[in-house]
Amino acid sequence: MAFILYKQDGEVLYGIKEFLIDSEEDLKKLPKNVRIGSSALNISSGELFILNRKKKWTLIGKQK
Repeated sequence: MAFILYKQDGEVLYGIKEFLIDSEEDLKKLPKNVRIGSSALNISSGELFILNRKKKWTLIGKQK
């Protein structure tokens, strides 16, 4: 199991990015040279994706 420290003392660490996208197709356009744990929120569907250690955007849930 892998882990990453992405926040310390309330501050997000360098390299973690948060993206807003219009559709799941936009995931293909996002950079993959960002840190594991970066996220992309689909504002149309509410789906939240996280970049995993294999550099794949993975659906982890849906925002309400």
